[in-house]
Amino acid sequence: MFVLSTSLAVALLAPAAPGDGLTLRAAVERVLARHPALTAAERSVDAAEAGADRVGSAWLPRVQAFGRVAAQGPVPTLSIDTGLTPPGAPGPLSIEREIGQRYTGAVGLEAGWRALDFGERAAMQAAAEAGADATRQEVRARAADLAWAVRNAYAAAAFFAEVQRVTTKALATAREARADAEARRASGMAADVDVAAAASRAADLEARLADAEAGAARAQESLRLLLGLPAGDLIALADPLPALAADPAEAAEPPPGVARLRAVARARRHSREAVDRAFWPTLDLKASGAWQDPRTFVETDPGLAWQVGAQLTWPLFDGDQRRRHARQLDAEVDALEAGARAADEDAARARAEAAARLYAARASADAAARSVEAAEVYLKAAEAARAAGAATHLDLERAADRLDAARLARTRARFDAARARADRLRADGVALESLSTEPSAPRSRFGGEALESDR
Repeated sequence: MFVLSTSLAVALLAPAAPGDGLTLRAAVERVLARHPALTAAERSVDAAEAGADRVGSAWLPRVQAFGRVAAQGPVPTLSIDTGLTPPGAPGPLSIEREIGQRYTGAVGLEAGWRALDFGERAAMQAAAEAGADATRQEVRARAADLAWAVRNAYAAAAFFAEVQRVTTKALATAREARADAEARRASGMAADVDVAAAASRAADLEARLADAEAGAARAQESLRLLLGLPAGDLIALADPLPALAADPAEAAEPPPGVARLRAVARARRHSREAVDRAFWPTLDLKASGAWQDPRTFVETDPGLAWQVGAQLTWPLFDGDQRRRHARQLDAEVDALEAGARAADEDAARARAEAAARLYAARASADAAARSVEAAEVYLKAAEAARAAGAATHLDLERAADRLDAARLARTRARFDAARARADRLRADGVALESLSTEPSAPRSRFGGEALESDR
């Protein structure tokens, strides 16, 4: 499990100073450490591992204490006619004696150990361990889903924060332009259309700012719920949008859905092996010792009795249950292996689609960055022309709108890239990456310098 430091907890609850704040990695770590769904899944792993240990204990001997009391009847009587007639006796001498007792009892210990089973226990233990591995893959999948939700919520919060920043800056300029247009109209240097254009642009930006604030509130709330923070706490984000679109590292393991199906298929194959080996004979060694009354069938006094022996068991025919069970397991293995191949293909398609979207979004962000540069040049030219009287106020508003649209397009492309990266990591089943795969400065798709839009 992951531990959230005290300094990070403070950063979550208070506005961050410059350079501080909640990083994406820290957010994922916190969710993985606290989310009850993941805790429940991990307890399932504990249960599966305990079950595998229980199956493995079949190798150990069994010892049990016992006590018994019984009444029996009739008590056997031994009659012997000697055929000898003692002097003075009326007839031949005969001997009659009870063998055993009507009431018997014993207290003792009994131990048994299966010395030979032709590998049935080993196959059953391997099947249980493979089942535990399948449960671990379910935990991987659950963790990857939670991390995906965190990455999307974090990216959404960063996106709307950037939209707010860009829109607030543009709105301040638009309000200044509106005031300037109104002043020029009052002095007869501007027409009503110039004032209307400036007012319309300011109104559009005010509406967009309201939408961005609402979106930021929703994204912050989603992130707070995942992090388990109280409602209303403002989460300061440390990672900007470009950092959220860094190329993910290649996954070291197959996707958890594929790995789980393969593990279940492996468990079924071991179960099939156990069924085959159950046909062969088993050899059990047994020993017991007891204080019993009577000590033996003949001796009527109580005393210690013991017994040591071996038992060979060979189930020659079981009503065809074993063969039918083997057919069932063979069919399940075939179905699971086919499902694993299908899941592998689905994961490969999801990875390829996410990688293509990531590259396309980052290319769009790069193109949008060049558009921003061109729009800034166009706006400066429009301002100069307006000052020289060669352009109207409407031309200036159009130039500002063009720059604003280019900036929003760049922000949107970065957001799309961050979401595509989250989808790629989810397809790979990656919950928490190594520190080197979430750098503060992103690199290009080909491993070179960052895109121009990311600088």
